[in-house]
Amino acid sequence: MTVKLSIVITTRDRRATLVQLLEDLALSLPSPGGGELLVVDNGSTDGTAGALAGRTRIGPYPFHVLEEPVAGQSAARNRAIAGASGEWILFLDDDVRVPPQWASRLVAGLERLSAEAGGGRVDPTWPPKLPRWVATDPARIERIVFVQYELGSASRVLDPVDPTPVGCNMAFRREVLATHGGFMTTLGHTGRRLMGGDDAEMFARLRAAGTRLGYVADAAVTHPVSPDRLTLGYLLRRRYWEGFGAAGHGSPSGRSLARVPSAAWRALGRNLSGAIGAAARTDWPAAAHHLGGVAHRAGYAVGRWARVRS
Repeated sequence: MTVKLSIVITTRDRRATLVQLLEDLALSLPSPGGGELLVVDNGSTDGTAGALAGRTRIGPYPFHVLEEPVAGQSAARNRAIAGASGEWILFLDDDVRVPPQWASRLVAGLERLSAEAGGGRVDPTWPPKLPRWVATDPARIERIVFVQYELGSASRVLDPVDPTPVGCNMAFRREVLATHGGFMTTLGHTGRRLMGGDDAEMFARLRAAGTRLGYVADAAVTHPVSPDRLTLGYLLRRRYWEGFGAAGHGSPSGRSLARVPSAAWRALGRNLSGAIGAAARTDWPAAAHHLGGVAHRAGYAVGRWARVRS
């Protein structure tokens, strides 16, 4: 039976935050029903299965637990698409918090825009103490690392140059996914491989096909910044894998050196000099940003070499 919307949460070893999110949803889902809630367990070993056992409803919605044995967020998302019955499929990460009426606002906002896919605002929640290299100013924040997405206070159709929504707060009409396929399983988080990018690739594919994408300002979620993200090591690993994933799709043009586009080498040089200059000025956020750029370019080069070998 088709329902209005399917809310999907993919999870792996985040039992505490997942249970907290389910409690949020129990208080915020539209009533009466018209939807369903799916959790895809991607091989958790922390007692997640036991915490979910026996639950048949979350608020007014039927609740289902699906298993995806193939490791990877993109594989888990594709399992959800196969098992969902909603006209709209909404995706949340297992560590976000949602306010009342999040789901109804997101779907209603996209329908008002006549959009077939899109997402809402994502606001990071910061701990009390931050390292001096972390910038919280929206103009300087490391959006990939700290998961921030905000395009203003007004909902609108996305322009071709706008950044696309992020995976912890996004939605698609079912027929769009049926037409254009699921998430690329060569991208997305898998264990310690912090590649990500499966959400960005999906939206890029839809945008190239002419799909109307929307941003819904009042369908916001908050994303707590966990302590493990507040290290330079995490920043460098995350940006490295981002670059590695970017090398796996698209065909670069122009001249190359060692099978890597010359433009990428020039960008690497600019990032190196930028990091040195920022450190000399003691502008630690700028220095971290440029070091992240170095890691990104290094990951891209390794990804290009791996692609050539394959």
